[in-house]
Amino acid sequence: MEIAMGLEYWTKINREEGKAWAKPKILRKKTFEPLPMAVGRFVGPAFTDYVGDLLKWSEKFWDAYNNLKHSPNFEYDSSDISILADSGALLLQGALLNRIAQNKSLMIELCDSHRTQRLKASVQDLLNR
Repeated sequence: MEIAMGLEYWTKINREEGKAWAKPKILRKKTFEPLPMAVGRFVGPAFTDYVGDLLKWSEKFWDAYNNLKHSPNFEYDSSDISILADSGALLLQGALLNRIAQNKSLMIELCDSHRTQRLKASVQDLLNR
């Protein structure tokens, strides 16, 4: 889940630079959205369509990361962690490529690629369990 650290650092740097997208939104009183959700919004709707439910994916991804990081006895399914990590890598890769290109077309290309369709199906299956 090193990807989660990359998302965390990249979002933090952008938040410190005053980028509005990097500030997590409030979901409910004193409850902020999971950090990956801000990046998911930043890359545009392609990633939301890819995972099916951005909030649900963000919560699963961030909960897994925090449990792996802070709970030594956390029991997990290695296949689920792999799916979350690979989809997080796709998100970070797309965000960085979009930033370089200064548009959102590269995230669309990544999400629509035949190379990522098996992962897409796995992510959506994981979220629908």
